[in-house]
Amino acid sequence: MLWQFGKRVVYVLGASIFVTVSVMAVWSRENAVEFAEIGSCVTADTLGYGASGRQANCDDPDALYVVATKPNRSSDCPASGYASFVLNQAKSTRVYMCLAPNLEVGRCYADVGATTSVIDEVACPRPLGEPPIDQLAQETGEGPDLPSEDPYSDDSYGDDSYNGHPYSEAQGTGAEFVSDTWPGDSIEVVQRLNDAADTAACPDGTTALVYPEPGLTYCVYGTVGAPPLPVA
Repeated sequence: MLWQFGKRVVYVLGASIFVTVSVMAVWSRENAVEFAEIGSCVTADTLGYGASGRQANCDDPDALYVVATKPNRSSDCPASGYASFVLNQAKSTRVYMCLAPNLEVGRCYADVGATTSVIDEVACPRPLGEPPIDQLAQETGEGPDLPSEDPYSDDSYGDDSYNGHPYSEAQGTGAEFVSDTWPGDSIEVVQRLNDAADTAACPDGTTALVYPEPGLTYCVYGTVGAPPLPVA
């Protein structure tokens, strides 16, 4: 009887360990970023090589990215403007992910489109949906005098700079820019189109940020110089 009782104790203890390990494995798979599927949302503490983050619900305010693709190499993202997430694993293996932004309408963000700088939510510098002051002046004839020359027309940004500023040619055109913003610049999200990659869908005066994968279009205003939000 003692042997049988002890055997039962061993059986119960073994079953408890098995259940605990199974629960931990399920939790790990549901939260570990390397198991994130295309179309699911993730957080990112850091980007680039040695990136870190976790899986999250897409309505989580910290889930600022959606997994667009999981290529074999970081250079195989669909286009520029995707964040690069490279997770180092054991035995020199790596997990590559290309991340598109997961943004909310009515909020302002900095570093959208940066490859290795994490998106940061910032304070919107004007009432919700109000166009930038220079655009408002152009449309209504009211507001401060605009400079006669484009202050971003110098050559310091190179030949692929759209006159050195991501919005200088985008206002009123709905032109295609795959999240072509400079690090530190900020945008206000006016409209979000899911399951769409349509450069013509955005209203005049906004810029279309188009992500072919997973199929996202953001219509935005530029809000350069918006201050960072206070850390809670």
